[in-house]
Amino acid sequence: MNKDQEKIMSRTAKKPGATQMQDFKQRLEQERQNAIALLAEIERERELIAIDGPQDAADLCVTNLSRESLFERTSQKNRLIVRIDIALRNIENGTFGICGECGEPISPKRLDAMPWTSYCLHCQEQHERARTAPESALAWG
Repeated sequence: MNKDQEKIMSRTAKKPGATQMQDFKQRLEQERQNAIALLAEIERERELIAIDGPQDAADLCVTNLSRESLFERTSQKNRLIVRIDIALRNIENGTFGICGECGEPISPKRLDAMPWTSYCLHCQEQHERARTAPESALAWG
């Protein structure tokens, strides 16, 4: 058996089984429904803020802060929905639980905590370091 075959065998041996895949699919679909429900709730809050009448400077500051908070919550939930959709597609095409960066299996603990993750812990840490490295250099520069 060559190295490529061994790598494929190790991946398939560590991938979640059919029952686990079904459990992950159900959890992901439930998380997606919850996120969509929260987006609807946020939209209702946004409409209530828009209904407010004349405001003084303090009211305007609070309103703007509330809008920013709602925008951030909306952005977070939309990003989560995208990640969940990717995970559901990966379940369908058989690549769920495989790191999108290195191709190694994602640990069961990580999948259990965040079934929408696309990266193993090592690759996720590398992405986060790369994302924050320029900011750190500027802060110290």
